[in-house]
Amino acid sequence: VVVICELKLQFNLELILQAVDRAAACDEVWLAAYMSARGKGREHDRRFRALCRRLGFGLLGVGKKGEVELLLSPAALPPRRDPRPDDLTGRFSAVDLVRVASAALGGQGGGGRPDMAQAGGPDASKANDAIAAVKAALEAA
Repeated sequence: VVVICELKLQFNLELILQAVDRAAACDEVWLAAYMSARGKGREHDRRFRALCRRLGFGLLGVGKKGEVELLLSPAALPPRRDPRPDDLTGRFSAVDLVRVASAALGGQGGGGRPDMAQAGGPDASKANDAIAAVKAALEAA
C-alpha cells in the first residue's frame, strides 16, 4: 500500500489539486495543514470536507503546538445502489446529443461515454441553435 500525505500551511484549492495529481500514483492520499487559529478555516467548511470525501482523501489538522487531529478518513463514498428514477441514459446517448449540438455550432464530432460527453464548435453565436437542435433530437426520440 502506497500512502502519500501532502502537508501545507493551509487548506486550499491548490492542496486539493496536488492531491488529485498524487492520487494516480498511490493507494491513499492524506491532506494535512495547520488548522486556523479561530476554528473558522476551510478545515471546518462542510463543502471542503464533502469534496475531500468524494475524492477519497483523508484530512489531518495540525495544531499550533504540533498536535494532529483526524478530520476525515479517506474512505470513498459507496456507489449509488439504485439508479435515479429520472436517469435518461437508457433512452439517450450523451455522445449522440453532443454531436447534434456540435454540428449546429459548425463543429464535427464529439465523444465520451453514453452518460457524459463533450463537443464543441467554432461558432459560439449559434449556441441557441445548438440548444434547439438538442431539444428537437430529444423530442424526436
